[in-house]
Amino acid sequence: MEFTIAAAQSNFFETPFFMYLVVSVVSILLFLALRGFNCWYWKINERIALQQETNELLKELIKENIQVESPKTILEDDYARLFMMEN
Repeated sequence: MEFTIAAAQSNFFETPFFMYLVVSVVSILLFLALRGFNCWYWKINERIALQQETNELLKELIKENIQVESPKTILEDDYARLFMMEN
């Protein structure tokens, strides 16, 4: 019985290990391609950029120590004005 490289190569391609390897590589490539498309379609990258910009602006506000009214206070003031106008 003669053992040749060609025979070993043909046997390797027929093994379950090779099939698992091929399926794994194809799955990883497909996942990466679909992830890129999904991020583009739902504009996730743009959302992250906007959130980072918002964080930077908030940090600047904190550094400048600017007092900002809370939305709850603004609503309470508006309700008080409406009540005063009705009476």
